[in-house]
Amino acid sequence: MAATSPPCPLPAASATPERNPFRALALSPMPAMPAPPAADSDGSRAHLLAFALPAAEQLHRLADSPDLTVLLADRDGLVLAAIGHLAIAPGSARMEAIAGAPGGSSGLCLAEPIATRTRGLLGLADASARLSHGGVVSLLSLLRTTAELIEHRLTETAPGGCIALHLHSHPELLGTPLEGLMVFDAEGRLLASNRHARRLLALPTEAEGSTCLDCVGQPWPALRARLGRFPAPLLLDGRDGQTLAALVRVVGSPG
Repeated sequence: MAATSPPCPLPAASATPERNPFRALALSPMPAMPAPPAADSDGSRAHLLAFALPAAEQLHRLADSPDLTVLLADRDGLVLAAIGHLAIAPGSARMEAIAGAPGGSSGLCLAEPIATRTRGLLGLADASARLSHGGVVSLLSLLRTTAELIEHRLTETAPGGCIALHLHSHPELLGTPLEGLMVFDAEGRLLASNRHARRLLALPTEAEGSTCLDCVGQPWPALRARLGRFPAPLLLDGRDGQTLAALVRVVGSPG
């Protein structure tokens, strides 16, 4: 009986409770062709692609490996873009189909979820399997940083009329991609948040729809009243007793 290829490893540090089709990715230059993808009825794929593709292309340039492919997929594992070595046609392959393609070989694949309203997956695949442990750690760090940048960009592109809350334990980092960012609708319901905000406030990934009071311990009228009246940061209680500096701004406003 012919030996089968081992599954593509995913470091435990990158595991998430969300469904992650990249886990099953087998590296093959000729993936199987599944049924055509469903129409992008709500525009979520186009929105994700528009804001994530430049960062994915930059990730591929920074990784600087001829064997490396950067994969961008939607929440269902539908490939939206494949940049690099593997010949995966965007819009025509799902991760499950790639995993079942003949001729797969062992290799490395890493993935990070893009956990915003427009959810997706960002992955790195290397068919050579020649990377050292240090190289894998470096790629994982680069992957996570890129996913964080994409989350921040997607979070700040909420519809007009929304209010953004920028927060960090270090006020000098407010307004940078390292900040926590939350966007609320006109009624004070959370529309979107990036991973930094969820980490600072110990919020679950599925926090969308929660009230302002539940998220940050502030009633919505009090938070909204700070718009244009209080240029100094608001102080909030973060996780583990830390104090967070926060600014309240209209979405799209520079300050």
